[in-house]
Amino acid sequence: MENPEKVILDRIKSHEIRRRVALSRKYPLFKRPVSFFRCLLRYIRNLFDYNIRYTRSNEFFPYVIASCQSPLRRKSGDNNPGLQDHKIINMKRAIEKLNGIVINPEKANIHHDSEIR
Repeated sequence: MENPEKVILDRIKSHEIRRRVALSRKYPLFKRPVSFFRCLLRYIRNLFDYNIRYTRSNEFFPYVIASCQSPLRRKSGDNNPGLQDHKIINMKRAIEKLNGIVINPEKANIHHDSEIR
């Protein structure tokens, strides 16, 4: 006869183990098409979302709402230079997409319809 403590521990382990495995783990070839499809769906959903409204403008405004002054390259010796290069590339891509976006003040508050109850 087995030790009752071992039987209980085995049953607990069998319930704690995740049985569901992501499709990208089972079929790695599906990872790119599935992520592309999800990004496409999110893009289409955002196109028709009336809470997300903005315009583009090249004029400068007298007030700055947000700014970032984080150093792009850190001088510490234990940072990976490859990661810092990728950070700079990602910042350039974000600047290209976000530069010139103006959010109208009446559209900035997404939760204006709902009241706190």
